[in-house]
Amino acid sequence: MPSGGYFNLPFLGPGTFRDGVGKLLDMPFNVVTWVMPAPASYAVSGSFRVNDMAATEPTINRAFVTQPCHYELMKLLTVLGNEAAYSDYRIPDRDDYSADQSFGLLMLNPTYDGFYYEARQRHFRMPDGKKLPYTCWPLREAKKLAILLPGIGAHRQSAELSALAEQLRNQGCAVIALSSTFTPDYFMNVPGLNPPGFIPEDIKWLALALSGAVADFTEHYHIDREALESTVLLGYSLGGINALHLAAADQRGDFPQPLKIDRYLAINPPVDPVYALNVVDDFFNYPELFPEEERNERIHDIIMRLACWLQPSLINPPSPTVPLTLEESRFLIGVNMRLHLAEVLQAQEKRNPSGLLKEDPNAWFHRNNLFAETMSISFADYISKVVVPWYQKNGYPDCNGEDLREKCNLRSLADELAQNQRVLVFHSRNDFLVTDDDLAWIEATFGPHATILEEGSHLGAFANPEFVQTVVGALME
Repeated sequence: MPSGGYFNLPFLGPGTFRDGVGKLLDMPFNVVTWVMPAPASYAVSGSFRVNDMAATEPTINRAFVTQPCHYELMKLLTVLGNEAAYSDYRIPDRDDYSADQSFGLLMLNPTYDGFYYEARQRHFRMPDGKKLPYTCWPLREAKKLAILLPGIGAHRQSAELSALAEQLRNQGCAVIALSSTFTPDYFMNVPGLNPPGFIPEDIKWLALALSGAVADFTEHYHIDREALESTVLLGYSLGGINALHLAAADQRGDFPQPLKIDRYLAINPPVDPVYALNVVDDFFNYPELFPEEERNERIHDIIMRLACWLQPSLINPPSPTVPLTLEESRFLIGVNMRLHLAEVLQAQEKRNPSGLLKEDPNAWFHRNNLFAETMSISFADYISKVVVPWYQKNGYPDCNGEDLREKCNLRSLADELAQNQRVLVFHSRNDFLVTDDDLAWIEATFGPHATILEEGSHLGAFANPEFVQTVVGALME
């Protein structure tokens, strides 16, 4: 029987037409139906279903809360997973699997499954009255307060943030986490209509957001800030860039007075964010190298292999090796980043339409068309057609692409960063988002406060528990 279209049935969950027919036919053929009276059989079958749903609730909830465009992602994984199961698909054995080490970030998860439930979700009011949400892990008699800023598009309830929070709390830290400044969960709840991406302006609201989150957290949980040994800030990727811009503003004295950071730690911050986004655009365009008649089939095969690797219990025995070549893995990194950009574009166009989109982001129908249109827009287009025009019309008439790039570049902060002895940087020599000149600048600027790892690519060092312990130890010193 062909799979048919994808749809989501109440109580029965997502699947294809074939899945739906199968689930309906399962009911009369369930042995419970024949050995028990009808009311009892309904109760037993229902309890099994509720039990299955409860067992997967944390995973499903986190997927829906933290993932951009979760509907399309769930649809893709469901359809491909079913296709693999019905066709008895097996991941091909090949000698050229060498996925980028950045996939190591997927290995960063809490050691205790129940830690997901220990997080508390709170919000506080920004100056314009909007409520900005944050996630926190309170701890009685905490010695330190740690603030976490994630990478581009990452949500405050993501697995990697929870894992870092767990390690920090085990060392006596209370923890606060905000979503990335490049995600609607954050930027839709701060004052102003500016699109995220111009970092010197973004961090002005971020500094106020951090100050407000710390004030709300310490007041609600009755924490005496004077009794804390220190307040530390950890940012990675875009969060690392933000951390360094905040450290420079702190050094200049352009910082909210109630917020005092005793140590900044930036992990894998791209020195030139615009260069980094251009690299990501190139990753996304990798399939253009395929012959046109093979393109769809080869993309399908790449995603099929990843989907099966992510669901090993369904298809294959677990394997530590990601079944992707270097170029294929970087293409999927580009896809993931483009998904984040599509989510940002849809939210920003709802809030303050720029005229860039042909599809109406507020329309109930044509969602597939909107998704396809936003996925076709590159980071370079977003900067040149959304960010720059907005600032040209709102206080920066001379703003252009080069001016924005220069002001976002960490090199523009060299003096302030070199003078701030509270800043630490961890980077990887094989990170694809920095050049050799960038790494040389980091070493020259931060001196002994910079640690350059030989391996790890972009955030892949988090796969090593020793590295995580080193990061936590650096913050606790």
